[in-house]
Amino acid sequence: MNPSSPEVRFPLYARIAAILISMVILVYGLHTLQGLLIPLVFAILFAVLLLPLARRLESWGVPRILAVLLCLILTLTVISGILYAVSMQVSNFAEVVPQLIERGNKYLNQIQNYADEQFNIDRKRQITEVRKYVNQLLAEGGTILTTTLLATTSALTDVFLILLFIFFFLLYRDFFRSFFYKAFHTTRQSKIDSIMGEVSRVVKDYLAGLALVILVTGTLMTVGLLILGVDYAVFFGFFGASLV
Repeated sequence: MNPSSPEVRFPLYARIAAILISMVILVYGLHTLQGLLIPLVFAILFAVLLLPLARRLESWGVPRILAVLLCLILTLTVISGILYAVSMQVSNFAEVVPQLIERGNKYLNQIQNYADEQFNIDRKRQITEVRKYVNQLLAEGGTILTTTLLATTSALTDVFLILLFIFFFLLYRDFFRSFFYKAFHTTRQSKIDSIMGEVSRVVKDYLAGLALVILVTGTLMTVGLLILGVDYAVFFGFFGASLV
């Protein structure tokens, strides 16, 4: 009879230290890989959303790679349509900027007159202070521009990675299914299929609920802005809802 090895029990402080170190390593790893993990998560969500369409196209006799490419083209078309609508609203808003500047100058003159009358701050001193703050803003403008360019480049890179991940997820979905079968070989394949189907349903319900929340919130915000008489209420309402 082989003697059984004694069970090793670490002290409480050692276990707590091991847990804390593991959490630090996990958080650091997630933070380091966030540039890859965030596009990966979005790609999984969109791949689950596009999977029924890809299956429908394949059932009509379309080759899988062509069906996946059509799904990606559809995704790009929808994104381009949204960006075009937003750009049109921004261009329309830019047309009224001179009117807003004129209105702002009128309010500024009123504020200057009020400060001169109530606080004895002459307009020359006010102009000096305003110029000082404007120079500070201009000095920070380069940093803001650099940050904006970096954010734009990062966003384009994320979009490219998302589309690339979606392509491979949809094209090699049978491979990923076989991987799960082998990774959980002790579990029945029917149960794995059931779990994967449940995950897919949860993702679809989440995306549908998110779209509904944006629609309802955007509608309510638009109505409120229209009541207040704000220009471009629809744009600002749904833009704010998408940020929320």
